[in-house]
Amino acid sequence: FVAVGIVLTWGYGGMLSLGQGIFFGMGGYMMAMFLKLEASAPELPDFMVWSSVEALPLWWEPFRSAAFTLAALLVGPAVSAFTFSYLIFRKRVGGVYFAIVTLALAMTMTVISIGQQGQTGGANGITDFQTLLGLDILSPQSKTVIYLVETVVLGAVMAVAWFIVRSRF
Repeated sequence: FVAVGIVLTWGYGGMLSLGQGIFFGMGGYMMAMFLKLEASAPELPDFMVWSSVEALPLWWEPFRSAAFTLAALLVGPAVSAFTFSYLIFRKRVGGVYFAIVTLALAMTMTVISIGQQGQTGGANGITDFQTLLGLDILSPQSKTVIYLVETVVLGAVMAVAWFIVRSRF
């Protein structure tokens, strides 16, 4: 998925972007929050306990809901990317400066996520998922289903990218 974005921005758009992975990572992190809350319910996630966090941070609470998580991981990164892009392109930032700004954004997000170890999992991230909506995701059958779903969605993304490249857009 990230590679499709790189091909569109760098290959077809001619812009070296060093930060598009942030928006992909935001969606992945939101899903990880949901999975970790499901795996550790009703207690705090293990990395929060190790970091002496006494209560679940308020911004984690909505991720107890699968519906909210799905909406957030689709809408949140898209809105963030659009806002960032609008501000950058409105100022007509281009060339090497575009790469520098996107790299600075990537570094800022890295420092924030690692610096807030107790609330984000820090450099280790969020790990040890076992279930998705109560279903075991570690079984071979589940892994096959997840792989097939990812393949179909990637095919749809490739089709949209193909349409974008062939259109006047």
